[in-house]
Amino acid sequence: MAFFSVGDVVTVRTDLEIDADYYCDGREWYDTFVEGMDDFKGERVTISRISGETCKYEIEEDGGGYYWTDEMFVEYHDRAMTEGGAPMRLTNNFMLGERVVLIKEREDNDLLHIGAVGTVCDIDEADTGEVGVAWDDDIGGHLCNGHCAKGYGWYVRRSEIELYSANDDINEDDIASNDDILTLIGCG
Repeated sequence: MAFFSVGDVVTVRTDLEIDADYYCDGREWYDTFVEGMDDFKGERVTISRISGETCKYEIEEDGGGYYWTDEMFVEYHDRAMTEGGAPMRLTNNFMLGERVVLIKEREDNDLLHIGAVGTVCDIDEADTGEVGVAWDDDIGGHLCNGHCAKGYGWYVRRSEIELYSANDDINEDDIASNDDILTLIGCG
């Protein structure tokens, strides 16, 4: 069964090597990345056809001239790199849907400040390598190429954000001791 569907828009990985084999989901079928496919590295492309049982894809942008496999696309590669069910990552390698917090001030947006929290909605692998974030608050931004609501999107460098944890909002002074809790519920 194919990982992607006809009509899905995917991004061709930029690190593909000429004459290397890349597999389909399940590793039964593969195809070789050849020279003409190199022109599409980093491009967002649309799946136009799935080739039967092999789960190889054709894309609109090359007129169906090549067969593509799951491992050739960023969206599959990022999800497939798991270890014990947890995503593996290199430093500053974010995944779609992850919550992030801004850790460096931006000079290009007066409404976006350190501590702002948002969700990764786009990863610009092709041009700048910046990460599109749908911020929780309206920062007078844009749509991040249609991946978030108008006013909430802004691209940032990977070095300007880090993974966010809800625990980041906890103030140590607001944490009650066991004795305080027992007193509060009438047992202390």
